[in-house]
Amino acid sequence: MKDLFNSQHIWKLKDWMKDKVDFQRLGFNTRAYYMIECNPDISEWKYLSQMPDALYLLEKNPDKISWNSFNKNDSSYFFLKNKYPEHLDPKYLYRFPSALPFIEEQIQKNSQEVDWMYLSWNPSAIHLLKKHRDKIKWNYLAMNSNPEAVDLMKEEMEEILQNPREDKYRMFWYCLIGNQSNPRVKEVFIENIDRIQDPNMFRITERRDIELLPFFEKKIQEIIIKMDLGIELGNIINFDVRLLSKNPIAVDLLLKYENIIDWYSFSVNPNPKAIAYLKEHPEKIQWNFMVENRSDEAMELVKEKVIKGEITDFTLKGLSGNPYIFQLDYDFLFNRMNIIREELMEKAWHPLRFENWCI
Repeated sequence: MKDLFNSQHIWKLKDWMKDKVDFQRLGFNTRAYYMIECNPDISEWKYLSQMPDALYLLEKNPDKISWNSFNKNDSSYFFLKNKYPEHLDPKYLYRFPSALPFIEEQIQKNSQEVDWMYLSWNPSAIHLLKKHRDKIKWNYLAMNSNPEAVDLMKEEMEEILQNPREDKYRMFWYCLIGNQSNPRVKEVFIENIDRIQDPNMFRITERRDIELLPFFEKKIQEIIIKMDLGIELGNIINFDVRLLSKNPIAVDLLLKYENIIDWYSFSVNPNPKAIAYLKEHPEKIQWNFMVENRSDEAMELVKEKVIKGEITDFTLKGLSGNPYIFQLDYDFLFNRMNIIREELMEKAWHPLRFENWCI
């Protein structure tokens, strides 16, 4: 029975997916926790062990936990510390904001034994990194979600730009591009976009910063010139059209230069304009990729294929990991509301409030 107080129980599988789910793939689905709770023996727990919002489910099934993966779970610290300290990997401690008292104590004891790699990733450790700037691992700071981390990056920027091949900076741009959780990261790209000379910059096309659209268009125009000269698209480096084709902010740009679109990747693009275009041009849809498209509009197109039996078992595996095969369980939400319905009505329609509303 669903727990009315558990927010993870608000989802239910869409009718057209019943009897078609690959339970092993549900471990990758962030809306499948109730189904997994009911069927704990037939799901993939290694990936699930890393999911912060699956903590309640992991606490109920400790025998299923992949401990190495669980140590990478941002919500696991107190559970590990209090109940399973034997599975707590010391090196991952430095990632946890909750472990800050322990970290500060370790730095005072012996800063040489501190794992500065993971500490550079810790969003609560910026004040410590400022005090120990020489210990910062810049490739990991690039993944830090704290906006103040960007100030440290800017202070180091000249060194990063001039020495991209040094080990301490080698993966900086690759990691920074993948950091979608820090709202200030885009400042670094906007301020330095024309100065960055790094082979990892091919990933820049997956950034969802509208300020980068002029740069994207400039690069597309350069690509078209090269293609006209007979240079194959696959040989044009530092700009990945496949990643751009997935990017929801770039759809208008992609449709403007339609001949560069990678249709496999475009089939994953959740932008409603992309879905509308594919609906009008179904011959361009790549269904093995379309099933991974995280939008309700895309699932309506996939639904027709599933009902007709035109989706292979292999494709159904990919579909089972897509959160959009689930929908809100309104009956569950209605019943949950019943707990406070009477009291809410009494408060809302109290004579004093009624008087204020209606007179």
